[in-house]
Amino acid sequence: TKKRKRDLPESITSKALYKDIIRIAWPSLAELMLMSLVNMIDMMMVGNLGPNAISAVGLALQPRFLLMSTIIALNTGITAVIARARGAQDNERANSILRQALVLATAIAVFCSVLGTLGARWMITFMAAGGMTQETIDLGTTYFQIQSSTFIFLAWSFCITAALRGTGNSKPCMTYNITANIVNVIGNWLLINGHLGFPQLGVAGASLASVIGHFVGAVIAFIIILKGKYYLKLKISFKSILSFDKTVVSGIFKVGVPAMVEQLLMRTGLVLYSRTVATLGEVSLATYEIC
Repeated sequence: TKKRKRDLPESITSKALYKDIIRIAWPSLAELMLMSLVNMIDMMMVGNLGPNAISAVGLALQPRFLLMSTIIALNTGITAVIARARGAQDNERANSILRQALVLATAIAVFCSVLGTLGARWMITFMAAGGMTQETIDLGTTYFQIQSSTFIFLAWSFCITAALRGTGNSKPCMTYNITANIVNVIGNWLLINGHLGFPQLGVAGASLASVIGHFVGAVIAFIIILKGKYYLKLKISFKSILSFDKTVVSGIFKVGVPAMVEQLLMRTGLVLYSRTVATLGEVSLATYEIC
């Protein structure tokens, strides 16, 4: 039988839907393009230190993304359940989801931080696959430990971004994420080679600059949700911190767990691929990371 075409409600037109899609999507598109540009500049700044430095950062990237997979998956669930609350015009529920999501994100981030910080040398040595010098492994371990120990800033920023996008507000996310990346570039200039009296820290300086950028982004994100200008308003009370709604948590994980499995499988493949390239030595891995 011929399928019947489903009509839109009278109050909604196709033109209005397209306008909504563009309104929500363009800030995310601009943010991603500028972030990609900043990542290229970041690589250029580290590249001045030589192939060892680029390889050291490259060794740390895939294990870092592997740990981040849990947060990325959680955020997929957060966006979905908050979007449903927003669609139902249930502001109280949306804010309750935001609070519970931040608590979950904090718990996961602390676990990943401990795992990454304590296991940094083992992970970097595993990624090196016998093709890297000890100097490169040491640099990669330092870079990864700094990133891991401050993982919570990135987790908070990601969580708030997911929540705001679930309400259709992508502009504030663009603002604080771009700001964080600009701070990162400035920090690189100050800390990698040591300018304006700042210490010359090399690869460690690049990692610190990234962390400072994440911290600034997280602070701005928190200010936005504390003010409550964009539908969500975070209310902090010690009594409610550990109070969870089973339907909210199950809703987040129902969407998030399949996304986590997908991310883990993809990242595992990239870990193995990057590890294979690492067996060819610093120059080959540096070339791969640049490309």
